[in-house]
Amino acid sequence: MFKSKPKISFNKHDSISLVIYAVHILLNFLGMPQIKYVFLASVIYFIYLAFRKSWSELFIPTFVLFFLEGQGRIVWEYNAISRIIFDLFLVVVLLRHTVQRYSLALPKQLPLFFKLMIIGHFGWYFVQFFNVASVGVLGPIFATKVYIFPILMFFMFIEKPLPNDSVSVYSRNSAVLFILLAQLALIFFQFSQGDSSLLDISSYYSRPMRGDVFSGDFFRPFGTSFVPGAMSVYFAFALGFCFLPEQNGFIRRTLKIILYILSIAACFIMQVRVGLILTVIVIGLSTFVMMFYSRYRIVHLFFMLCLFYTFPMFIKNLDMVQQWFPDSNLKPAIIRIQNITTLEGLAAQRANFSTFAETFWDRLSKAPLGVGPGRTGAANSQFVTIIQNDPRFDMDFSWTLDNLYISLVIDLGIGMIFYTILIIGLPLYVFGRYLRQWQRGQKPSNGAIIALICVAANLLTSWGSISIPYNPSSFFFWFWLAYAMNQLDENPIPSQSL
Repeated sequence: MFKSKPKISFNKHDSISLVIYAVHILLNFLGMPQIKYVFLASVIYFIYLAFRKSWSELFIPTFVLFFLEGQGRIVWEYNAISRIIFDLFLVVVLLRHTVQRYSLALPKQLPLFFKLMIIGHFGWYFVQFFNVASVGVLGPIFATKVYIFPILMFFMFIEKPLPNDSVSVYSRNSAVLFILLAQLALIFFQFSQGDSSLLDISSYYSRPMRGDVFSGDFFRPFGTSFVPGAMSVYFAFALGFCFLPEQNGFIRRTLKIILYILSIAACFIMQVRVGLILTVIVIGLSTFVMMFYSRYRIVHLFFMLCLFYTFPMFIKNLDMVQQWFPDSNLKPAIIRIQNITTLEGLAAQRANFSTFAETFWDRLSKAPLGVGPGRTGAANSQFVTIIQNDPRFDMDFSWTLDNLYISLVIDLGIGMIFYTILIIGLPLYVFGRYLRQWQRGQKPSNGAIIALICVAANLLTSWGSISIPYNPSSFFFWFWLAYAMNQLDENPIPSQSL
């Protein structure tokens, strides 16, 4: 794809953002509570950039803030503002984009069918403000963060594509590589030091550790997230950047292979099964696809074979890992991973289709209009007392089986069809465009198929988690979907509405 010799070139605000990230990681290694004030200064700088720059110029600052804002919540003791810093940053960027756009029309890149689905979703969501079963008007207002805002953000991603010249791509991917490697180093450091490495920074870490649940022998590294082990999901979707087309020297290819191996190891010690599954899916499928595109097919084939031969052997002999690292307590991680190493074990962790269908129909028949956004997932945290005291739709009714589609039918009722068609239909539409370009010999972008792999992995794991409406999955889902569309638009074919 690129003919010129690759080089790294960062503008001033990109460089400052990466320095901020490096300082933040260093302070974590030193266990310094002053991170609290460094984070505050960083947020002021990022918000300043949001008022001055457009999205296409803000990828690296956005990515840095995305990785740091979780720790900011904890060191500021879950202050109300600290919980919405990343959203506030994106709101400013989005508002600036909207004002400069001089229009409220839906993006022209979207086919008519999906424009109608978006209008239907927004219209149905408006109806939910008058839902008598809702937790009140605040429920739908708070839940716009998960059901409305990400779609508006998707519009901006489509209309303001990231620069795609060789220098911009190489520099952007280099920044992501640095961010991930630094984060991995921190995670392994935290694991070696235990919970004291975080409690020295802020005693408030004891809250998400929940007493003895995630501390002591059961400690899981946080990285710079606000939930133990959550950084595994960030890794899974961010690894897609490492497979985007660019010119790789020997050192860069070696660093990437090291990154893939360490990411899987980090997901293992963080004990988040969804994160591990996502990471293996993204690495495995992306490596497989790149075998057909890369000049270094042998390297990708070798890595692919290593992954598929050694990973099952590693899982089979998982108990030996504790013997390799006798000073570390890996038993909890080993037990959790062993529970999903067979189809039976994996199925036991999530609802089967029969249970899903029964629960889905029960919720739909009892509340065909839904019980209002804010009933399920993290969005209901503000309304727990109201839900517990509801004589008809109590907390048991709001239980989702950790399934996105049960969550949607509880919140939106029959109106879930619009949102569901969007999150499933749009990726299928984009994949169809990719296939049509490929069939016509138009050489569709390799980046598009890598982005679609990240989107597909996100969708696959939504059966066992309510992930897509919430960050980090939400940001990455809509970002990668828009990225795939923009990549295909550079080599367009006549579009057809579905």
